[in-house]
Amino acid sequence: MFDSFLCIGPAVWWDDELVGKLFKEIPIREKKQAVITCGTLEKGGEVYDSVQNLLQILEEEQPNNLEYDYIEIEGAGHSWAIPEAVDRGLKSLYKDYLPTGEFNSLAELMDYYACLSRHWGYDVLPPDRTMIKLANDLWAKDERTQALGILDKLLSISPDSSLGHFYRGKYLALLDQIPDAIESLQEAIDRELTRPVPNFVYLRSYQKKLKQLLQAGQIQE
Repeated sequence: MFDSFLCIGPAVWWDDELVGKLFKEIPIREKKQAVITCGTLEKGGEVYDSVQNLLQILEEEQPNNLEYDYIEIEGAGHSWAIPEAVDRGLKSLYKDYLPTGEFNSLAELMDYYACLSRHWGYDVLPPDRTMIKLANDLWAKDERTQALGILDKLLSISPDSSLGHFYRGKYLALLDQIPDAIESLQEAIDRELTRPVPNFVYLRSYQKKLKQLLQAGQIQE
């Protein structure tokens, strides 16, 4: 049913380690990825021993369509390993979500996340901060049309991004398109206020920018 699995101290021992046997008998039809964890204080118990048996089977069988990683949580037992296992496990499963390199165009950015979508088996939308960073980089190079185009694309796929509306308003103000800038800044405020827990740091920045434009006399309330 799923494409990615985080197995925290899994009960591989169950039914005489049936899971390990199934890896030998049943082919994996579609690409899957898994992270398996155990706490070091589980050593000597059936959970730890059965997980090690499973890892040995995976190493020997090298099943097609499976990528896996194993993480041991130092100094933790079966229950106390959970917080760190969740943190490190999700980072391992989704290590490519935030790219380490730089994008030079919107096409490069969208291609990157299209590849992640194919890899993980569902639509992966670029984070708004990643798109905004590219827009800022292009704006700094005076490629203003491309920068605004990235923000328009961002708002087409993530219309609730208050940051997207804010930066669009900021850029439009720099281009002296004041009415449109005011509209975008107000939209940023409205979108942030619809969140269950608004980010008040963002809100103060949005409201301050809007107030600056209004007080400058460039447009009247």
